[in-house]
Amino acid sequence: MNPDTNTLWLGPKETLMKTDMIVRDITWSHEKYNRDWKMISVKIRHRTLEIPAQLTRLKNNTCRIDFERFPNVAITPGQTAVFYDGDYVVG
Repeated sequence: MNPDTNTLWLGPKETLMKTDMIVRDITWSHEKYNRDWKMISVKIRHRTLEIPAQLTRLKNNTCRIDFERFPNVAITPGQTAVFYDGDYVVG
């Protein structure tokens, strides 16, 4: 949807599937977690399962997340992502 042009695009569910996402403005749970992680788990919705992913640091407190198993549906701007290391929330 583009409110500036009053446009709504329609298409098959497959077009909503994403294998990666960019996350900005990350808040790390502890200073020791503010480093280059290789593998983490990510949860992008409250009622979904954690998804194994590879985290790649970019500039300005931004990371690229590449999902390891399968694409995710409808990752949207403004959505929260939670990073896990086992049972610990790291960001």
